[in-house]
Amino acid sequence: MTHRKHSHAFGTITLTVTACLLLWGFQLPAWAGDATQVEPLALRKIMQELGRNMQAITGAISQEEWVQVVQLAPKVAAHPEPPLTEKYAHPCLPRR
Repeated sequence: MTHRKHSHAFGTITLTVTACLLLWGFQLPAWAGDATQVEPLALRKIMQELGRNMQAITGAISQEEWVQVVQLAPKVAAHPEPPLTEKYAHPCLPRR
């Protein structure tokens, strides 16, 4: 019985360490570049565009410009997704 508990714990630890190393590996190319040139994350650009679209929709609703609301709504509903490296990056790892 004790052997199974230790085996399960070892498997969980191994899986966790492997996942962390994979995520860390995705970040390595970001460290290779010049440290003074920092590119903004794709998520930041996506969120800024989403914010602009939401403000435009809010303004259109307040002015009862329903055609503009209908035109902008799909942009909010189907906004772009950030790359997987940004989506699942560990918050403790350095960013570009």
